[in-house]
Amino acid sequence: MDKNGHNITKSAKRHSSAVSQVMVSVLTLTVIASFCLYFFFAPGSLPFQPDNAGRPVSQESTEEKDTTVNLQEVTTTAAEKDTADKQGKEALKYSKTETDTETGTDTETKTGADLTKSEIVMEDRNGGEIWALDRLKYTILVRNTGDSASGLVEVVCKVPPGMGYVAGTASRPGLFLDQKNNLLRWRFSSIGSGDVKKITFETFIADFLTYSEEIRTDFYIKNAGGKIELADPPVRVSAWVFENIVCMGDSFVVLSGYPALLDELLEKEFPHAEFNVVTSGIKGEMANNAMPRFDSDIRIYNPDIIIIGYGANDAGEETGLYRYFMNILVRKAVSTGARVFVYGVGYIDTTISKWKDKANYTVFNDILKNDICPGNGAVYIDLYSEMSKDPEKYLKSDGMHWNEEGTALAVNLILRTLVSHMDKNGKIIK
Repeated sequence: MDKNGHNITKSAKRHSSAVSQVMVSVLTLTVIASFCLYFFFAPGSLPFQPDNAGRPVSQESTEEKDTTVNLQEVTTTAAEKDTADKQGKEALKYSKTETDTETGTDTETKTGADLTKSEIVMEDRNGGEIWALDRLKYTILVRNTGDSASGLVEVVCKVPPGMGYVAGTASRPGLFLDQKNNLLRWRFSSIGSGDVKKITFETFIADFLTYSEEIRTDFYIKNAGGKIELADPPVRVSAWVFENIVCMGDSFVVLSGYPALLDELLEKEFPHAEFNVVTSGIKGEMANNAMPRFDSDIRIYNPDIIIIGYGANDAGEETGLYRYFMNILVRKAVSTGARVFVYGVGYIDTTISKWKDKANYTVFNDILKNDICPGNGAVYIDLYSEMSKDPEKYLKSDGMHWNEEGTALAVNLILRTLVSHMDKNGKIIK
């Protein structure tokens, strides 16, 4: 008892009993809570678990797949297995295998379509240099060297100014033609891996391009990957040759008409040259009459070639006068910058009475050949050597002027001499 007479032992016992009950209750709750936490958060039930480095790793990626095989389900035949193997190998032809550095697994990646190895080839159908009116053949090879089909592909060929499309020459599959705008376009829904599409068409060079010109084309391929320019070299058109030729002389120029024949033969010889051949002849004219009219009748044409023929009317006269006036005439011709050609007398039948005074005509030829021409840088054309072999064949009944065969002989001798002094395109070499 205490000093107030209370029973201390009983009170202490009651207090101790109450504390014990509280502790039991707490312990019980702790145990229950532990069991709940264990079952709720047991290994494998968390959405993320730490790896060795403490990083969260997806449960899915760490779970092992069930490798248990139900033998009743394994019914694949040997043939089916071979087919599957072939399909797998075929798929690998167009894929590359890469290793995922994190997971260590192999993955297949494709590089896609590749049209950059496409090419274009141009061929001049006429051969040699490219001239006005020549035809050009284009061949385009659209190559897919990638490992996938291309999808939609468009080939665009805009024919540039100075050229035109030759109707009916374009390959048809996939062609869309806009002739009004000189536009050719081909569309292909797809070009498979390793496939090649061939396109051909022809163009011509415009007739007005008789001067030197460089034509650039803009042909290209277009697909989802962008625009691929076709490396087509520029078309270099050669300039035509333009030559002024003046034929100066007496009745042989007028009566034979050889200048017109010469024009025709030269343009046949040189198809990319234009010759303007001028006839300047006067019947009965002699060298002393020709010299005064040279500047007004010949020089004004700014000639590239001058062909002079005098002597038949001068024959029988004093050779000194002929030498004097012909020398001045040829010097005037050379002063223009033109290449000068001089022909002599073909043949004169001096047995005919009216020509008997012209028996010295061959001396006039010698003056031209040995003196006048070499002294002034002119070219002498010898008609006498050929005509004298059969004069009756080449002369009219008057015994001097050329008949049709004589004109043909003379013009061909002049032609061959001119050609020997020209380049391959007909330009005179000065």
